[in-house]
Amino acid sequence: MTTKIRCTECDTSLRVGEKHYGRSVKCPRCGATVKVPQPEFAEGEDFALDDQELSDFEEQPRRKSSRSAHRLPSKSARRGKKPNKQSSNHLPAIVGAAAIAGLLIVGGIYWTTRRGGDAGTVNPGQVTAIVPPVPAGVRAAPAGAAQMTNNSGPSLGAATTTGAMNQPQLVPGGTHSAGPGVGSAPTGVQHAVAGTAPPLSGGASPEAINAVVTSPLANGVAPAGNLDLSVLTDRAGRGLVLLRIKDNNGQNLGLGSGFLISRDGLVATNFHVMKEGATAEAEFRDGVRVPVSGYRAFDSKRDIAIVQLESVPPDAVPLELAPSLDVQQGASVVAMGHPRGLRFTATEGIVSAIHKTSDLPADLRRQMECPDDQIWIQTSATIFSGNSGGPLLSRSGKVIGINSWITRDVDFGFALAIQHLIELTSQVKDSVLSLAEVNRQGRADDTVFSLGDLDPKVKVIQDEYQRSFEEFEVRLKTAQTAEEVQKIITSNNPARRDVPRLIKIASENPKTPAAYQALVLSLAMLRQYFPESTATSPMQQVTTQLLRDHLDEKSIVTAVVLAGTFELASTKAFLSEVINRSTDKDVQGIACLFLAKSLIASDKSAPKKEGVRLLERIVNEFSEVMIRDVPIVEDAQRMLFAELHLSIGAEAPEIIGRDAEGNEFKLSDYRGKVVMLDFFADWCPHCTKMYPLERIMVEKQRDRPYILLGVNCDRDGVLQKLIEEKKVTWKCWADGEGGPIATEWQLSGFPMIILIDHQGIIRYQFNGAPDPEVVDRALAQLVGKVGSGKTNSNSKKPIGSSRAKGRSSSNP
Repeated sequence: MTTKIRCTECDTSLRVGEKHYGRSVKCPRCGATVKVPQPEFAEGEDFALDDQELSDFEEQPRRKSSRSAHRLPSKSARRGKKPNKQSSNHLPAIVGAAAIAGLLIVGGIYWTTRRGGDAGTVNPGQVTAIVPPVPAGVRAAPAGAAQMTNNSGPSLGAATTTGAMNQPQLVPGGTHSAGPGVGSAPTGVQHAVAGTAPPLSGGASPEAINAVVTSPLANGVAPAGNLDLSVLTDRAGRGLVLLRIKDNNGQNLGLGSGFLISRDGLVATNFHVMKEGATAEAEFRDGVRVPVSGYRAFDSKRDIAIVQLESVPPDAVPLELAPSLDVQQGASVVAMGHPRGLRFTATEGIVSAIHKTSDLPADLRRQMECPDDQIWIQTSATIFSGNSGGPLLSRSGKVIGINSWITRDVDFGFALAIQHLIELTSQVKDSVLSLAEVNRQGRADDTVFSLGDLDPKVKVIQDEYQRSFEEFEVRLKTAQTAEEVQKIITSNNPARRDVPRLIKIASENPKTPAAYQALVLSLAMLRQYFPESTATSPMQQVTTQLLRDHLDEKSIVTAVVLAGTFELASTKAFLSEVINRSTDKDVQGIACLFLAKSLIASDKSAPKKEGVRLLERIVNEFSEVMIRDVPIVEDAQRMLFAELHLSIGAEAPEIIGRDAEGNEFKLSDYRGKVVMLDFFADWCPHCTKMYPLERIMVEKQRDRPYILLGVNCDRDGVLQKLIEEKKVTWKCWADGEGGPIATEWQLSGFPMIILIDHQGIIRYQFNGAPDPEVVDRALAQLVGKVGSGKTNSNSKKPIGSSRAKGRSSSNP
């Protein structure tokens, strides 16, 4: 029997045989050590996998098999917090490490923004195949979260979310969460309240925009009926723009699409295209580039923005907006934009369906915080990364939607219906609010996280790195074999060239702003060393100089956060020194958090104990320290509870709740039996596929000392219906959506299965639907010890590895 595992470093899917269970294998792609779970979890020696045991390359980064878990909304999302208050761990969004090919993931949807300048994007979500897997750090490896990375190089204007974040994926078998939707920054319709619009023909009044809505597409009246495709794309191309988004250092954050809706320079796009930028410019088809002055109106909830251009080329023509949703299923449509940076591209398809948010499947709806009445046009026209904000056109040449997001498992694109933009045009004001001001909450370039204006010597290297990285990612995308990938990484990785150059600047200019900038950028670039162990020597140089010359820098926390993403001995030593030597309480507390997180992840007891001590210190000493307006004590308490009460070998917390009929029962009522605890929801397809197996288990358990107990996380009434239909025949708590049991047990995705021995000790945990054979063997092992005295309820010695996962489960 073979099974698949995933390399935690380079995200490569590996196929291993039964002989490898319980051992640590070396990934032939990046050299990282990967633990292979096994029911008995016996330890074995390290060895390298044969090339024949590798699975075929995946089409997209982090593509999950059909057994993967559906991820949950973060607690912050459930509380209605803004997305900039990071979900789950709340670990800071900070300096962007380079990432390869994918889509910007915002709260559950693969928004089709192009990330990373002209050649790069953020995070997974592609429709077209990228054959070779790319090592972690080149692709932003979603820890299930929203990990947002700038793949155009380590620009401090881009954000990387570290830690275990809830990163939703619209793909059956993917990791589903229902994190915050498009809305970031302020919610609801937002309008410009400061600044002044450029005097373009006196500004655009609502009346002028309304005239554009019903005006002809170009000079003269558009022909009735369908236009020839060449005519349509030529005319629409005159109003289509390529939007380049930049940080406060002028570095590219990404690109997206937009379209002119007024001759006075108003451009419509998605809000998520603009939401991280400090500045932006629009490029027209003829190559003319025009600065974006700022927002004239935006609705973050509906994901729409109208921005003002400083000027408009004389031959640019606004696109005509359909006066209403005048489109039917099956109608021919054309999507325009810049997919994967392929400028001014048009693709044809049909209207596959028209949906309201409230009508979408539950697993998609949970991943959005868009209003229930929001209308989406589902289309077969190819929409991809870079299309966000571009127009979806009817064959008569009118804009009927704004291309917004795609599903990853199938080639379905979704466009926001145009009536929502028309509604927003009536709210446009004469004033302009700068992008930097509006997006301040959503960017990672706050004073404490900013390097300011780069020293010229440092900026030269940064610019060269960015251009080289664009070429590097292209080479990686076109590589066909693992050998080609490895060769490219070895010979063409610009980080290996530029980190020594930055370290040299720091060494030759000690205790200067240029030295500090060079060292922090070196930390960002070191994320591109594969395997990570090859970064040991330069990392030692960087951290030594930071401690020696820059410990009192106001933004040293930036270096702390970057160092906290490594698992090197030198970075752990660096964090420890920062804790002991820094006089800044905020810096000390954040260093404690990252070091604790790293230590707790260890398989050894001594580091775990030290990690627990640091978490307790955060609770006692650093409760007021914040990251992005969120107290770090929230993360510390969550991790502390998990380590003390939810880890393998810990005594399971008591569960007291009610069943579907309102009858109260407790987990402790079943002490003396082995308990299989199943957290499930009926909207999750992986959970429903387990129903028949679990019904069989219920029959088997009648004469054996084990029991299946469920924690149902559906809305009221669903569990009762499942019981009446006899789909669920085992005893369950009706916890509800985001209920107290799931919250206390820190449920990260569906299904989550925990095996508890007869003395109440957690012995196994599977995040994702497990292999039934693995569960059967684990249960047999635990049942065999009932009454044998072989377990000790006071023992922390685990039978299984901590949070042992199902065969293809996702990382929480």
